Amino acid sequence: MNRGETFSVSPGNADRYSANNPGCPGECIFESAESTWSGLPVVVKRFGALGRLRDHTWPEGQVSMVSRGQVDLEVDSPAFRFSGRLFPGSLIVIPPGFEVDLLRWSGSHEATIVELAKRRVQSLPLLAQGERSLALVPRFGFMDREAEGLIATMRMEVESDCPSGRAFAESVSIALAARLASNVAQARPGGPRAKGALTHEQRGRVVEYIAAHLSAELSLKELSGVIEVSQGHFARMFRETFGMPPHRYVIEQRIEKAKRLIADDFQSILDIALSLGFASQSHFTAMFRKVTGMSPRQFRARL
Repeated sequence: MNRGETFSVSPGNADRYSANNPGCPGECIFESAESTWSGLPVVVKRFGALGRLRDHTWPEGQVSMVSRGQVDLEVDSPAFRFSGRLFPGSLIVIPPGFEVDLLRWSGSHEATIVELAKRRVQSLPLLAQGERSLALVPRFGFMDREAEGLIATMRMEVESDCPSGRAFAESVSIALAARLASNVAQARPGGPRAKGALTHEQRGRVVEYIAAHLSAELSLKELSGVIEVSQGHFARMFRETFGMPPHRYVIEQRIEKAKRLIADDFQSILDIALSLGFASQSHFTAMFRKVTGMSPRQFRARL
């Protein structure tokens, strides 16, 4: 897909782009099916400057990593919304059955995609039962240096025509599945709309409130008041919906905004830290490193 070209995928034409990765448009650069790779399937795709995917459900799960370029991404689904800028190393996890009303991007980029079809994950040896099920929650634009390194290693091995053999392919795939099971799995069985989760309307109100008050010291009492439920009930509903507690979500949203501000390169790290409600630059740096695996200065240097 050339720079400036727009991809529009709807239910009527989605199958045109499904040969290498279901429901995901883009120009396939290469895929592991063309090699002797015996781990989880790997597909590398290039995406043009503008594109969108409408009314689609992913039949199988996948994790993808931005390998080159930057992309502004908007996701609107029945129970999940995301808007943010993704950089090299940013990860996206899509669980099986995930639905989008609209996924839209702006910015030419390349992505390395690891397919997480249930039968392929369960065929990996030595995985614990919880890792075999990989009950993932949708996450967009997060950083995980360990997962990033594993995906990059898988791609490099496939590009090199798999010189390390079957055992290596399976070992790296097992490590990635275990990492995802540990960091991106649901706290309990069920999806974003499971019993006890926030409704679509409640979720929208909470997300909008947090986005509008990122620099404030948001308490559980304040957040539960947004939808007028008890603090305990809100905490359980929030975790059921997002797969993480409220305080962790707030921190991650602050870091996501920080990444956009750092990319613009017109504010100092200290100014960014204070504008987002962090007590000091050192506190901000510690939280940024915890979420992304690198310091703010290292992140800016990679752009």
